[in-house]
Amino acid sequence: NDGSTANDVYCTVAGDDANDGLSPATPKATVQAILAAYDLQPGDTVLVDTGVYTLTNGLALTDAADGGSAQGYVTIQGSPHPQGTEFRRATSNGATVQLDADYLRLKDLRVTGGRDGIYIPNHSYRYEIADCAIYGNEWAINSAQPYPNWDTPSLWIHGCTIYSNTAGGIQIRTRSNYSTVEGCSFYGNGGTAIYGARILRETI
Repeated sequence: NDGSTANDVYCTVAGDDANDGLSPATPKATVQAILAAYDLQPGDTVLVDTGVYTLTNGLALTDAADGGSAQGYVTIQGSPHPQGTEFRRATSNGATVQLDADYLRLKDLRVTGGRDGIYIPNHSYRYEIADCAIYGNEWAINSAQPYPNWDTPSLWIHGCTIYSNTAGGIQIRTRSNYSTVEGCSFYGNGGTAIYGARILRETI
């Protein structure tokens, strides 16, 4: 949880990284502290309560211990409150969120302030990005490396609102053999709205 309980859904007190992060009464203040303290298991969900989380260096989910497996995704779950959960990078010289561990899901998050809102390197794995608002970056979602021998087995982006990103919306240049964008809205982005997705459904 952030430093306030205003509009909170999951927590009963403000976050503190000295807490164990395992109950509504003992939330940590940052996702980074959860990742440092625990080896997340398939099916685990990290609940991030309502508020703005300023990320000095972005949120990097890049260790194998951060990911799931075929038995279940690891989910970073934002707040369902209308005020939402915003991840805001403090400077625009890198990604707000970087995904580079297998079986990761981002859900109900607002992602802003980065060069890339969500950056997926060329050797990435299975990802789901669901019901997120991604805005105020250069690229909203960027998987830019074009190496043909590295695959993204599954990239599913759905229910997202992608707007006001200066370079464009979604760029997928890896061999994303099962990349799907569905039920998303794009507006006010510079450049290209969607590049490289294999399947598009109900997206405007």
